[in-house]
Amino acid sequence: MTSYVSKHAEFYASHPGYSQFQQELRTGGSRSIGLIMAEQSAHDFRDAAVPELVLALGLSIDCPFRWDVGDGWSPVVPARSGGITVCPPNTEIAYEIAGSHKILMLTVPVAQADRLIEEYAGRGVSTLDALTDQIFIGDTVSAWAMQSMWREASRGGPGASLAIDGHLHLLLGRLLQMAGVGSDAAEAALRSRSPCRLRDVRDALKEIYSAQDKREDGATAALDDLCKFSLFEPELPPGDFFGKSWIIRLTA
Repeated sequence: MTSYVSKHAEFYASHPGYSQFQQELRTGGSRSIGLIMAEQSAHDFRDAAVPELVLALGLSIDCPFRWDVGDGWSPVVPARSGGITVCPPNTEIAYEIAGSHKILMLTVPVAQADRLIEEYAGRGVSTLDALTDQIFIGDTVSAWAMQSMWREASRGGPGASLAIDGHLHLLLGRLLQMAGVGSDAAEAALRSRSPCRLRDVRDALKEIYSAQDKREDGATAALDDLCKFSLFEPELPPGDFFGKSWIIRLTA
């Protein structure tokens, strides 16, 4: 288990208000991530700017909530269990929350998050700034990953460390998807508006991957699966296939 201590956790432990709440810190993985489980009552505190990407998952929460990342207060919205917020690095954030709640926070050093996102998407962690000022409800995969990281962090050992690293990759991938970031190869394959068959999109994507010496991944595998459905036989503009793919995903 890593000896890294989250800067956000240090702030929480030293803050005169937050330190009064019940909280537990765990760390793990090879990327120096931190996890904070906290049970809090209503408050209006201001979080310090720290060099970490922070994700917060509501575990038990149902109360009015608003925040200010420096550009004015958000509208008051209902905070719900399962909701996830993304807090950008090096940003002071003020919160007002009107009820008792339990949350799980994940902290990732900005250098680590930046390195991973650059490696896989060719962009920096600032790409995720598009997710600020939102609460994401219903992302059960990300919620499961964060809670799994919390459990693995209590076990320790190389197996738990590897599991935490895997969950971190999954979470960052989900965040990139929510921020609307696709691979350059996929974007190139979908750029045309000329009607075609889905199998033509798949084949074009595979050709681009081959030409750019990229490994085939989940995108090509998903297209292989979707091409089996008669729904995708007619010719359509490439981007329109993805609206239909939701029908398959929801009914499969």
